[in-house]
Amino acid sequence: MILERMFVRNVNAPKANSMGRLFDGVAALIDLCHVAEYEGHGPIMMEGLLKRDFTIAPAFDYCIEHSKEAPFVIDYRPLVRDLIVDICNKTAPDVISRRFHSTVVDFSVASCMKVKNDTGVSNVVLSGGVFYNQYLLVNVIRSLRANGFTVYFHQLVPPNDGDQMP
Repeated sequence: MILERMFVRNVNAPKANSMGRLFDGVAALIDLCHVAEYEGHGPIMMEGLLKRDFTIAPAFDYCIEHSKEAPFVIDYRPLVRDLIVDICNKTAPDVISRRFHSTVVDFSVASCMKVKNDTGVSNVVLSGGVFYNQYLLVNVIRSLRANGFTVYFHQLVPPNDGDQMP
């Protein structure tokens, strides 16, 4: 109740737009990691459930919307609703993790496709801590290349800000 009021009144409730926070939230929802003991704790546990199997699963629902602040915004609220349904149906955490990861691949590629369709740009640079995740990196690269993109990614320096490596 207190947290809800804080959120509604925007008191100590900063908005976050990083993939890491979305992964943290999903890791908590599927009861994998409620307190991160290190950067990427929950996301690393979620990736571990995939056992280095890069098979894509059906994606959760999401929307790509236009925004005043950006050319488009990924609305992941439908994803969270679908995820809650899976949790209520007692779907195994590894199945949910694979669907979630597949959804991130899907909306990453869909975003790049939108930019390519709007601008003609077909070069993509993958960066940020989320690309430590091998499932995401491999599947995003595969899908982008299959759609005619030239993909660049970190090979000599870490994909995050370089202050910590897992």
